[in-house]
Amino acid sequence: MRPMLFCAVCLALALNGCGSQQSALIDDTGSAASPIPVGAPPAATPPEADDVPLQTDQAEAHPSPSIPDIIARVDGRPITRKEFERELLMRVHDLESRAGKRVQVNDQVRALLVKDLINAETLVVLAERAGAKPDEVAVKQRFEEARERMGSEDAYQAYLKREELTEEELLDKLREKLAADLYVQQLRENIEVTDEDLRKEYEDWVAASRLERDEDTTDVSHILIKVAPGADENTWQAARERCNEARDRILAGEDFAEVAHGLSQDRGSARQGGAYREVRKGKMAAEFEKVMEGASIGEISEPFKTEYGWHILKVDARHKAGTMPLDEVRDDLGEHLKKVRQMEVLAQRVAEAQKELDIEVHYLADMVTIAEIDEGSSAGSVTAPAGATAKAAELEAAEAGSDKPASPAKTQEK
Repeated sequence: MRPMLFCAVCLALALNGCGSQQSALIDDTGSAASPIPVGAPPAATPPEADDVPLQTDQAEAHPSPSIPDIIARVDGRPITRKEFERELLMRVHDLESRAGKRVQVNDQVRALLVKDLINAETLVVLAERAGAKPDEVAVKQRFEEARERMGSEDAYQAYLKREELTEEELLDKLREKLAADLYVQQLRENIEVTDEDLRKEYEDWVAASRLERDEDTTDVSHILIKVAPGADENTWQAARERCNEARDRILAGEDFAEVAHGLSQDRGSARQGGAYREVRKGKMAAEFEKVMEGASIGEISEPFKTEYGWHILKVDARHKAGTMPLDEVRDDLGEHLKKVRQMEVLAQRVAEAQKELDIEVHYLADMVTIAEIDEGSSAGSVTAPAGATAKAAELEAAEAGSDKPASPAKTQEK
């Protein structure tokens, strides 16, 4: 029996440590996103979560049946209409950005979202019952990092007002999110992958031609300080100074990935320490590519400018075309297998918990099934694009809830 696919919310919580149900601010503290898909041009970057507020004109573009103020309760914990509508708009916007056209939202889609939100809340309950409690210093640090990404105090206050939250309520949501992270990490630590498992998985991927690299590629990490179109020279200069400060911190011994996670405004790569993997020639902005090609492995570049803002980068590795050897993909395959097994265990635990939790569904209740493991779908199934590497495919199990490559990647040609 295969585990059910938790879709964006629960899957993102499990693999990325982030559920967009929690809040846009908390989303910005997530830990992973899909790398650049090798073999296909990146799609245009969607707006960030906080760029898609719940507005009347947007809501009317996707009319829905009457939604109660509380759509569901999990062990007494409410899931509100506001949370549901915000998540729905974000998902629709993402789908439309990917498809390049309007999408129709029907009751089946809405019911699936209700189920996702219930699954995500169940995971929070499981974390609480397991005693998973984040360190308060880590909570405050994540909060300040996320708040900084909001851009200004006015933007932050506007966010609180729009979401009808106090700062303490927002901190509580962040604590829940980090507790869920800890719970999932505890599951992960008990999962073992043997050398035999890796060899078999490697042979399967080679046989399916999923580890073929048809041209040279580069692994690169970067930090972006965004500058809005039309900004004045002072704004550009301030962004450059922030890049210089980030570079100085790294040269002084701080880890590039940690600095990128805290400062970079390229959301897609910031969640994975600024990393873009398997970058092909011609897939990045010209200025970015020029610096990347000229940098030595491990070198921290000087700040450089693109139309998106100021950047620094570090080349992590360069790869030649051909079948990748096991030693090169061992870590990625191991991570993939752990994630598949982690999702199987997580799906089972959520389903078992829902059999005894007091769960009330007040919206589309006749279409929402809980406490079950669906036949025929797998949270761990991974489909790599033609010519993709394990490095590019390792996180595809979480793709439903992740961001696409952000600003330095070229937008799709029309």
